[in-house]
Amino acid sequence: MLSRPVKLVAAGVGLLGATFSLQGCGGSGGTGGGDTTITITATTTATATTTTPLPPRTPGMSGKDMAKLLNEQYYAFDETDDSTEVGLVITMTAQPKTFYGNIFCSSFNNPDGEAKCNLGRADCRMSASVYNHKVIITKDDHKPLMGLSRNVGIVFNSSMSIETFARCSYVFDGASERRLNVGCGLSATSSDCSKKGETAWDNICPSSGKVCTAEDSEIKNDVCDKFGGSKPVPATKQAYPCVVPGPAFDYHGQDNWEAYTKGSVRDMMKLRIAENDGTGTDGNPNIQEWNEIVLDERLMMPAIWHDPAVVVPAIIYKKDPKNPQYKDEAIATRDEFCKFNRLDQKIPIIAFDMDASIDDKADVFSSEEDDFEEKIIV
Repeated sequence: MLSRPVKLVAAGVGLLGATFSLQGCGGSGGTGGGDTTITITATTTATATTTTPLPPRTPGMSGKDMAKLLNEQYYAFDETDDSTEVGLVITMTAQPKTFYGNIFCSSFNNPDGEAKCNLGRADCRMSASVYNHKVIITKDDHKPLMGLSRNVGIVFNSSMSIETFARCSYVFDGASERRLNVGCGLSATSSDCSKKGETAWDNICPSSGKVCTAEDSEIKNDVCDKFGGSKPVPATKQAYPCVVPGPAFDYHGQDNWEAYTKGSVRDMMKLRIAENDGTGTDGNPNIQEWNEIVLDERLMMPAIWHDPAVVVPAIIYKKDPKNPQYKDEAIATRDEFCKFNRLDQKIPIIAFDMDASIDDKADVFSSEEDDFEEKIIV
């Protein structure tokens, strides 16, 4: 079976008992099987050293089954039918040979090293994009693109990302790294880490002098006008990127928080598709540009530790026989992730084919990994 329910129990988070569909994991055997219950506590510091005993691990899926599932979800979205899946949530890695080298969160005990203020960037912000057959594709021949011209990506559980971890999203690139509210508000006044309280890292709103919330003027005024803010929806990537709120928009570490409901990733995707025929001032077609979804790592990292292969079901890489290092980089990323999280059966690495014809519904995702590689015990 390629999909089974995951119960995401958010202790003190206002989402108690919510059930989400599992995108990209499953299978029987191992320590997994049945429903998976993931508890997220607002004040949890995610670490591999504080959980005893080790939570049961859902085994990674086979490459063949995972590729099939990814292709199905990639082609599923229909903007006129809200029952369809929005797409795949993928971050293209800046550091291609590591998983944890791409995590920047001071509340997580990162094996790659402690996160500290760096150029004032927002703390615990994961920037990703939503991929489907209608966006981030070439204009003329409708072939898929990989955002930021990078070659390795991390696939996140789509339903958990869209319905729980997402702080906000942007129709195009949101330039979120130095925005307040963990990437979902007005840009901070400084990128100088020595200027305490003035950077996105500190996340202090000048109007209140406290940690930013959804009600601070610096946050709510930056929201798109369709969702109660004051900024128009951009028609190109060069226009000002207003914020589309997500469920974690007002999460700032408090207990008993509730999902924010004025906006959603689906809303963002509909707005984006409405601008597909446009062209930026640089001459690039809108359909080729990436969108942005900001995930809150304070919610995501404890969930990863609890059941890693549920939250991160696959690593992808650009399919290119002339550059086999892309696959090697994906393997290194996957192996680090599986070793740290003590997965007995690894998650698969999946090839992303930029020559696939979307008009023909050709497979964008495929497995070039044999069973031996997938089942190595780490």
